[in-house]
Amino acid sequence: QAYQASQGDTDSSQTHSLDAAQDKKSFILEKQKNPSPTQTLRRDRDGFAIVTLPQGSTLIIQEDPSVEAFSIRALQHGGLRYETDATNGIYSLGSELLTKGTSQFDAPALAYKMESMASSIQGMSGRNTLGLAGTGLSRYLDQTLELFVQCLCDFSISEEEFLREQRLHLQYIKTQQEQLGAVNAEAFAQQFFAGHPYARPLHG
Repeated sequence: QAYQASQGDTDSSQTHSLDAAQDKKSFILEKQKNPSPTQTLRRDRDGFAIVTLPQGSTLIIQEDPSVEAFSIRALQHGGLRYETDATNGIYSLGSELLTKGTSQFDAPALAYKMESMASSIQGMSGRNTLGLAGTGLSRYLDQTLELFVQCLCDFSISEEEFLREQRLHLQYIKTQQEQLGAVNAEAFAQQFFAGHPYARPLHG
């Protein structure tokens, strides 16, 4: 019975593998019939091309073959506009956590992989957005983009890493309160944007 069960699992696995292979073949054939939008992009005089992806996101591309480097950004709505007095600073802290681990790599391993390619991936948060920024050498674009997507869609951090980043974030806020320029900027925002989310401190 155990053998029969094992044989049944094997047959099922083979069936799934064949199905997956067939799906992949069908996908390739379909792509050959209908080329990717990046193959037929229309660019403006500044070299920008705008593509609306199937899920509704907007992709903006500018190519410059004169440099062997790349810069990528991924942004979504977030930041001060979506915070309350009780949650002020949560997007700022969250942006710092985005690059502190994925389901495959913890923070040190992720940092090592980026450093080995001379690439950089950093979270960012502002008044209206939350996202990631990445830069690096063109020859490592594919590898860096893979890490970029993992940080964006598959980030995972330990409690220890979270507490560490929380402590560093609070220290940064304290340091800002000792900087005359930062204090003046915060006071100006409170007066100029009174009653608006922008009046809150960016980092909490």
